[in-house]
Amino acid sequence: MSMQRHGRRPSGFALALALSLFLIPATASLAVLAARFATVWGPSGSLHMTTGGESVSLLNVMKIQHGLPLYEEPIEPPFYPTALYNAGFYHLYAAATSGLAPDGPGVARGGRVLTLGLACLGLAATLAYGFMGLLRRESGAASRSRWVGPAMAVAAVAVVLGGLPGWWLLSIRPDVGGAACGAVALAIALAMGTKREFAAGASAGLVLAAAWSLKQSCVLILGGLILSALIQRRWRFLAALVAPVAATVAAFTLLLGPEYRYNTVFATSLAGFDFKNVVVLAAHFAIKGIFPLAVSILGLAVLPRADWLRRDERVALAACWATTLFGGWAACYRNGSAMNYFFEFSAVAGFLALILAKRLIEAVEARQGLAAPLLGGLAVAALACSLQDVGRLASPGRFDLVQQRFTAARNPEMERARDLVRAADGPVYCQPGLSGLAWNLPFPVYTFDDEPFFHRPAKRRGLLRGPGVMGQIAERHFRLVVLESETVDLVEPMKRAGYIQQPDWPTLLVFTAPSEDAQRLTVNR
Repeated sequence: MSMQRHGRRPSGFALALALSLFLIPATASLAVLAARFATVWGPSGSLHMTTGGESVSLLNVMKIQHGLPLYEEPIEPPFYPTALYNAGFYHLYAAATSGLAPDGPGVARGGRVLTLGLACLGLAATLAYGFMGLLRRESGAASRSRWVGPAMAVAAVAVVLGGLPGWWLLSIRPDVGGAACGAVALAIALAMGTKREFAAGASAGLVLAAAWSLKQSCVLILGGLILSALIQRRWRFLAALVAPVAATVAAFTLLLGPEYRYNTVFATSLAGFDFKNVVVLAAHFAIKGIFPLAVSILGLAVLPRADWLRRDERVALAACWATTLFGGWAACYRNGSAMNYFFEFSAVAGFLALILAKRLIEAVEARQGLAAPLLGGLAVAALACSLQDVGRLASPGRFDLVQQRFTAARNPEMERARDLVRAADGPVYCQPGLSGLAWNLPFPVYTFDDEPFFHRPAKRRGLLRGPGVMGQIAERHFRLVVLESETVDLVEPMKRAGYIQQPDWPTLLVFTAPSEDAQRLTVNR
């Protein structure tokens, strides 16, 4: 039955506006992603860390490739090695990049492409559910608007590859992969529905077990599916869903040894809780995540009117929205938390974006009163997120880094620093880039990006053996230290220890130990 009022045809302008409110944010996000990809793929890309802690992840991936144990006691000097994520992440990246150049830059490029590929896998699962699971339920091709498919596609792209994940889409970290697995599991659970309870639960549970094996905190979509199963009393689905995850957790915990448990359970518990962190990250999320947040809220609002959805789909989406949003926010109490705790929420928002896009096009075509408030709310969010992306592209130094940090003009300085660290006759602590891995220092290297979140609290509790990282600096353990100018937290301790800051380094901070040998560490210019 036609839903158009008074037989009038829908306005072409209104339909174009509805589509553009998804298309413009998607285009802006893809432009930023392309600029960032060019940055990390360029000749100096391996000198740029995309997220904090990426160097530690790369180091652990390369440890596997070098045949070294992954999990060691992080309290042991001199390297104090941490491996805080789950084993599946490190082994997946080690296997996927093993055929590449066996050096830091080669593994870094391959690992970053793998992360982007996993994000695209999550996007593909979302779109597959949208196009195969939703559109096929319509009565016939004649009832389908030609605007619905494009709107659904660009809506999902704008959310999944948008400003919320940002640089994490190109970082050697497990968060994006874990969220992508969550999206695949959610697509399976929604598409298979209630007719095949056991198969749906087992299939989704296997994928969620893979998500947990990448990062042990990737359990929020699992929590949403459990909640929805409890609400609907889907006991067979619930048992089949939980069994693979529980078996994987038990196997990892029992079989991978005490070092695994120390790193992934105890060491991660040392990061303190800070209410200020919750407030700050909530503000950041409201800005960076305004589009997925707004789209998901509008998507929830139209769920009751999405008559092509089954009840179990509505309940599952609403439950997963709640667990991923509030669970991610609760996780932000921990020091060191960032936007990555909202990536599972972003995955759920991608599904709600599909539903919103379809329902919005239908409302515009039928000239329903619902269309105006949906268009208004979406317009505000689309404008806000698109302006952020335009700012990132137009003024990267002020808003975000999307261009080369290490440009051709800095190549001579980079080459001098590389030659200097390779000529050192003792331990070196090195940035820029992936803590010296980009310059192929003797393996393994010192990398202490986890220092504020593990080493520092462990030192306060008296857990560390030996002097600890700051103690190493105080004892002048390192013959040479090369730092990026942003690494201000190490500058004062080094000066107090007597390290000598070398002149004639325009953008790097170069310190040598106060000895005759160290002071002779120079490179011909």
